[in-house]
Order: sequence, then C-alpha cells, then structure tokens
Amino acid sequence: MASEDIRADVRIASKAADELDDAAPDLTLWQRGAAAGIASLISSLALNPLDVVKTRMQAHTAHKVLAGSGGPATGSYALHVNSNCAMFTNNMPAYRVPPLQPPPHPQYRSMIHGLLKIARHEGLTSLWRGTDAAVLMTVPLVAVYLPLYDHMLHSLTDSGAGAYAPLVAGATSRGVAGFLTAPLELARVRMQNGGRHGSRNTGNIFSQLSSKPGTTRFQQITSMWTGFGSSLAKDVPFAALYWTLLEPLRGAMMSDDARAMLRRMHLGTGAFEEAPPPPPHPAAPVPPTSLEILVVNIGAAGIAASLAAFVTTPFDVVKTKQQTAKGKAGSIWHCLTKVYQTSGVRGLFAGVGPRTARTAGGYAVVTSLFEVLKEHLRNTA
Repeated sequence: MASEDIRADVRIASKAADELDDAAPDLTLWQRGAAAGIASLISSLALNPLDVVKTRMQAHTAHKVLAGSGGPATGSYALHVNSNCAMFTNNMPAYRVPPLQPPPHPQYRSMIHGLLKIARHEGLTSLWRGTDAAVLMTVPLVAVYLPLYDHMLHSLTDSGAGAYAPLVAGATSRGVAGFLTAPLELARVRMQNGGRHGSRNTGNIFSQLSSKPGTTRFQQITSMWTGFGSSLAKDVPFAALYWTLLEPLRGAMMSDDARAMLRRMHLGTGAFEEAPPPPPHPAAPVPPTSLEILVVNIGAAGIAASLAAFVTTPFDVVKTKQQTAKGKAGSIWHCLTKVYQTSGVRGLFAGVGPRTARTAGGYAVVTSLFEVLKEHLRNTA
C-alpha cells in the first residue's frame, strides 16, 4: 500500500511537470542548465558561512583522533592514529611521529557559536572563504546534475520504473556530476579549513590542488580526486534518499486539494498573488502558479534534504578528514571505525547542525528557484 501511494505521488509530481511542459514550449538542455546554474549561484553566496562552520567542526574532530588514540609517545616513536586515519607504530622506524600540535581552530559549541567566533577572530569576510571555489564547483555541478536528473526521471517514469525512478535518476545524475567537479570540491574544502593542511595561507584555488614534490604525473592527477570515494559514499545515497523523499512530498503538496488549500490561505491573508480564475470546464486542470511552485518546492525540498543530510553526516565527516589530512588517507570504513572509537557517535555526527541547515537551505533554494526559473523561461520563450 505504501509503495502504491509513493508511485501515485510520483505520478502526480510528474503530471504537474508535464502540464507545465504542455502549457509552453519545452526547454532546451542549455536553458535548463542556465536555470540550474543561476539557482546554484544564489544558494552558494547565501549559505557559504554555514559550510565554513561545518568544515571547521568536522576537521577539528580529526585532531581529537590524533590526540586521543595513542597516549604519550615512547622515545621518538609512538602508536597513534593521525588525522588521515593511517596507523604508525614503533615497529616502523621509517615513520617518525611529530609532536602533537594543538588544533588549528577552536572547537565550536554550536553553529551560531562557530559563526560568531570565526567572524570575531578572523573577520566577517572569512565566513565566505572558499566562495570562489564553491561557486566554480557548484554552478557546473548543479548545471549538470539537475538537467540530467530531469531527463532521467522522465525517461524512467515513461518506461514504467514507478517509485524507483527518483532513486535511480538521483543517484546516477549525482554520481556523474560529482566526478566531473571533484577537484573543485577538494579545493573548496581545503580553503574553508584555512588552506591546505589547515595552514592560514589559503592561496588561490589551484594552489590547493598541488601535490607533494617527487610525485609522478599520474599521482598528481589522481590526487585531485582525493576523498572522491567518501564523497560518493555520502552524495550518492544522499541523492537517492533526497529525490525518493522529495517526489512523493512534492506530489502530495502539488495535488489539487493541497493547492486549493494554499490558494485559500493566500486569499485569506491578502499577502500573495490572487488565485487563477476557475477553468472553463470543471475537468480542465488548473496549472500551478509561480508562487505555488515556489512554496511547494521550498517545503518539500527542505524536509527531504534535512532527513537525507542527517542520515549521511558520518560519510561527510570522513570525506572532510580525507581531504584535509596530510599524506594518504585510510579507507572509508577504517576512518569511520577510528572516529567512532575515539569520539563515539558524537564524532560521527560532528557538524550535523550546520550541515543539515546548510543542506536543507541550499536544496530548498536551488530546487525551488530551478523550477520557478524553468517556468519563467517557458513563458518567455
């Protein structure tokens, strides 16, 4: 029964999109990409401070792993786990253990505390550190991601995939877009953490992608995809869960009854646009207004993104550790295990507050603006 309800809501959401497609000329791939890019640009500029706090909180946990996993050193060597989750022992004299250093950033008690402390000690503009990399990454990523999802969703729905269409379309499109923009994601994380390996010298975007001297050309290229495995482990399940939750929510909120209630609320307050005139024939569908599209997508995307972000936070913690660590990082499972052993469940969910807020806000802004801009482009075509 639940699966049938989900399929029905997905069909409603797809039907609403088809009604918009029939009402005006369909958009080209370039137009969809432009709409997605503009929506992503606005989201990146508005929400980058939350991303900075999230990255700092997660990077701080890496130093707790370093300081709490081996105790005092014995001679020049010690048994401990460093911030990239790699093991060093006194049986391996080739690896000299450096003295423990204090974390490069103070620990933040909450998202608001982090925002205020960064602004006070580093300046207000530091909250937008890495914005250039974020814009260069998210704009092309979303410009590929959302149009590809649109295309795959309609194709899978037409082929009878039903409730599985959002899951498959979301996971596939996010994986493809993520691979294409992984080097820019790496540069963004390093800049937001204060520079490569946590130094204060952030340099420019491309300086964050530099490799250690003596590495081969192949190693230099592959190092630009550092952390991509953990990014996939985080982003693909997130996308699959997000779109699987979004489409039924959007379908239920876009139903005739829900839209009628929304119009009554608008007319009751007088604060919004008037409802469209009744259709000439009772059976004729009433196309959604721009306001309805905006409100429905903000609500549905915010709920779906919050739940998906919370569930996938441990993988985001591992990705941040791998991308801000020195040397080669351990495997995803190894890092998850070490974080749990040293910091418990709290460590696995480091930065969950700003991550959830930033992700929910970002997806609400991007998804709603993308749909509104598509309708605007259709109406002006």
